[in-house]
Amino acid sequence: LPYLFASGAAFTLLVPIAFPNVAKRFVSIGNFSESSVSYRISAWNGIFEMIKENFVFGIGYGEASFSAIYPRFAKSGAEAVKHTHSLYLQILTESGIFGLLAFFSVVFFFFKSCFGYLRRTKEKKKRLPVIAGLSAAFGFLVMSLADYVWYNSEMLLAFFLAVAFANSFVKIHLRSD
Repeated sequence: LPYLFASGAAFTLLVPIAFPNVAKRFVSIGNFSESSVSYRISAWNGIFEMIKENFVFGIGYGEASFSAIYPRFAKSGAEAVKHTHSLYLQILTESGIFGLLAFFSVVFFFFKSCFGYLRRTKEKKKRLPVIAGLSAAFGFLVMSLADYVWYNSEMLLAFFLAVAFANSFVKIHLRSD
């Protein structure tokens, strides 16, 4: 564990030197005048208004539904938005509050199942696949705060495969144990 923290700290310190463009991007995250951040904020302002009108059932799935309805709510500088730039806002926009609650339920039960398994299982070889699945899902969910990662169908598939493999591993090993 100490080596893991030391290598993580070293990596963090080396990123600005090895990848200056990545470092600039991280520094710009909190800068509201930066073009990507201000674009998202403008888009989100319009999207929040769209959500208010379609909170319960959403607008329907897909880019065609979004493209048909969003222009009525678009703010200056963000008229050509194709999606919400947030997985959670996208789910809420497309399927309403019931869809978002269903998604959070799936995520909750996935994490509950995996962490329950990790508490019961002490064998490292049986824990690693579950930890990998949890890490992948957690990474997707964090990235999804400010990006609609499922816009790319390969990313959608990767997320659900990671969840499915980890969950299947848990279920199979709980039965065999």
